[in-house]
Amino acid sequence: MTYNIEILKEKNKASFVFSHINEHISKTGAMGYNDETIKQIVVVLKQSLDTANVESVNRIEYFSGQKKLSLFIKSGGIYGLLVDSKTNVEIESALIKEKVEEKQIEEQPSKSKIVLKERKKIAVKGGKGEEQAEEPTGKVSAAPKTETPVQTGSDIKVDSSTFETIKNAASDYLEDFSDDIINNIVHEMKLNTALMTGDDVEKFLKRLFGSSKMIIGPSQSQKMIDDIKKKIT
Repeated sequence: MTYNIEILKEKNKASFVFSHINEHISKTGAMGYNDETIKQIVVVLKQSLDTANVESVNRIEYFSGQKKLSLFIKSGGIYGLLVDSKTNVEIESALIKEKVEEKQIEEQPSKSKIVLKERKKIAVKGGKGEEQAEEPTGKVSAAPKTETPVQTGSDIKVDSSTFETIKNAASDYLEDFSDDIINNIVHEMKLNTALMTGDDVEKFLKRLFGSSKMIIGPSQSQKMIDDIKKKIT
């Protein structure tokens, strides 16, 4: 489901509205932000939520004089509306209904299958929760705890060039935002990049995936992590 930014603009009498869904930016309004500024807003918002350990949020508003910027994270995208500071922003009336999506799925069944496969892959790669949830049904719960760290430590080769390899690979996907994201993660982890262990790298990559998926999307983020792991194992 997505939201129509033209309807958002009209309903809320907004001077500017944008949406950021994966890598695609849409915007409407005479005065507002350029694409680079919107990307920077998304980076700062995502990093703020990660630092505060907040997984989801309905609305964040920034006030400046008589105006405010209302930000919503909805349906995998970020929507921003520049409105009068007293406006009670309402976005649900701009929702594109599910009936439209159902027709698209019927006409393009192969496309829906691809989406499901990507989500399943990301859920497993992004964290251990799904793997551990499946294992206890057929095995003793202690088994996955001992197997996973052994594979992690033996797969990743850490040397003096490992961190630079990670940075270079990440910049291919995150471009200008790569340094900010990586530096923030290093700071949060209090990481000494010259003394990284295999476990440090695994934890770093999980955070990198989490910080990147709201900027370039979960599919591209997972591809980035896979490429990095190929280069350091």
